[in-house]
Amino acid sequence: MKSCYNHNQPGICVPPHISIYGVYSAHFFLLSSMVNMYHHYYWMFGTQFILYITTILHWRKVYFSSIYKTIDMIAAVTALINGLYETFNLPPTYKWLYIYYALFMTGVFCINETIFYFQAKRPCQTIMTDYYKWFSLKYTTQNTSFREKAYYRVVYTHILFLHLLSSFVSMICISQNSRRNLPMQLTQ
Repeated sequence: MKSCYNHNQPGICVPPHISIYGVYSAHFFLLSSMVNMYHHYYWMFGTQFILYITTILHWRKVYFSSIYKTIDMIAAVTALINGLYETFNLPPTYKWLYIYYALFMTGVFCINETIFYFQAKRPCQTIMTDYYKWFSLKYTTQNTSFREKAYYRVVYTHILFLHLLSSFVSMICISQNSRRNLPMQLTQ
């Protein structure tokens, strides 16, 4: 029986017709890096710009294991650590916003990857046959609508919490801190 889904590509973790959304959302890292450069946070600009490039390279085709995936993960961790370092100069409200969001984002990433492991990566044990549950730990068979939904869930969750919201939190913290320090900078 011929399937309309193409989930049999060797080494591919997420099909390219779904992973392309990660490429689109990577542009929020570019926007965030430009905001950092505008406000003279050059290290954050550099790490987020590198994250932008590595995210595009990784999300074009998401492999189970690749040099692009490894470099993208290193860039993401470096940007996160650099952001946490920069938060020590922020007012307490924005410092805690960034720290809490970093913890929340790390938790979402771990839970999202764990659910995806059970739904698509691990060897098949319990197969979902009746209907798809978004956060189920049951395995989904390749070339089915259940697996397609699992791919969409993992990608959309990743994009929303790790690409979009992290960029917005970074831009809010940096721009609010720069506005707060503006009168002091003008008087010096």
